[in-house]
Amino acid sequence: MGAMNCFVINLESAAGRREEMSRQLRGLGISFEIFPAVDGRKMTEQELRTHYDAGKAAREREKMTGAEIGCALSHLGIYRKMVEQNIPQALVLEDDADLSPDLKPVLERLAEHYAAEQEIVVLLNHVPNYLKRSQVELMEGRTLARTHGLCWSSHGYFITLKAAQRMLERLHPVWIVADHWMRFQELGIVSIRALVPYCVGLREAAEISSIGVRGDKQGGFTGYLRRHRERYWHSGLLHYLYRKTRRTFSRLLATLSRDVVRQQKDR
Repeated sequence: MGAMNCFVINLESAAGRREEMSRQLRGLGISFEIFPAVDGRKMTEQELRTHYDAGKAAREREKMTGAEIGCALSHLGIYRKMVEQNIPQALVLEDDADLSPDLKPVLERLAEHYAAEQEIVVLLNHVPNYLKRSQVELMEGRTLARTHGLCWSSHGYFITLKAAQRMLERLHPVWIVADHWMRFQELGIVSIRALVPYCVGLREAAEISSIGVRGDKQGGFTGYLRRHRERYWHSGLLHYLYRKTRRTFSRLLATLSRDVVRQQKDR
């Protein structure tokens, strides 16, 4: 089996991050390709109309920021390349990742474990919620587990060709953030697994994202929770309650509006 394709999402202007990721990957003996990131903050109105479904985004959660749109399109761009070039499996990294010394053997075992035809994404970053009873051994000191509840982050994951194809088919035009893994699994798009313990962390540079996702001040309460999701255990629960409350309130308003219209017609 040949070397696995590795893609590093990076803005052309973020030279420092590109150099640091290159240094880490070369040190681990992993060949890689720098994949140009999309800066959603600079997209034209025409580009947004083509690549972003604002209505569906609003119905699902809330309107996405330019940074979130760009991030999602960057990941979808990799999935498109995998499909077009028939790449069986790939490692996807964002340019603020901190790589474990045993990443290469982990990738080799994942390639043996999951065929291209399986709709699988394995999160290599920290996943706080997983089913301990579901754990199966991948290699000495590493297991694979089914995820449970909210899990976020897209700075390091393994993906098969079939999963990439499914994500591309269902998520473009963009209507949801790149790392809402629980939702992707709920919708039956892909199956998600977590590597335990994880082998891709975040460098300090992640506090200020080069495309604005993690460091962005916008996004309201949801944005706050997403920025702190790996720092505070309760953020997942709060985000879930926020979404449920928001949807319930929206449905209540819609019902009241229909009743008002009906009463006016009856007069």
